[in-house]
Amino acid sequence: NVQQAPPLFHAAKKGHVEVVRRLLQLDTIDVNQQFWNSTPLCVASEMGHLEVIRLLLEHTTPPDINLKTYMGDTALSLAAYDGNLAIINLLLEENGLDVTATDKFGDTALCKAARNGHEQVVKRLYRHTRAKCPGDVKRAIEAASNCRIALYLEGHLDQEGNFRTWP
Repeated sequence: NVQQAPPLFHAAKKGHVEVVRRLLQLDTIDVNQQFWNSTPLCVASEMGHLEVIRLLLEHTTPPDINLKTYMGDTALSLAAYDGNLAIINLLLEENGLDVTATDKFGDTALCKAARNGHEQVVKRLYRHTRAKCPGDVKRAIEAASNCRIALYLEGHLDQEGNFRTWP
């Protein structure tokens, strides 16, 4: 029931930037408080609310960036699933971010982006050094929803989409 949601969770879900800003001024606010097995950071990421995420990350006690939902998703994997490059770029700036965190099905943010055809997100995550785990790349290739993403991950395409080698 949405009426039982903690105010910060509800404001983050709805993208109410000013409400989030005011709530974060309270000494008693818990930025990691879970509701519906999710967190304000995860729900803001899922809904695409970049400014809310920025406020949460800038809080004097920032949220645990790696907390997972009941399905094992993180804020990063939720943004990757939706192809939200701006949120991904913001999250990748954070120290301690686990880029290779897996959900209950073993998928990482890279896998989710590949499966949903988000080519720019795949390139960004792949370029990020912490995401270059051979097992993760192999799984992302298998999950790729289009040939260009698979070819890029296999190293056949450069950043511009030109062939490096001919198959």
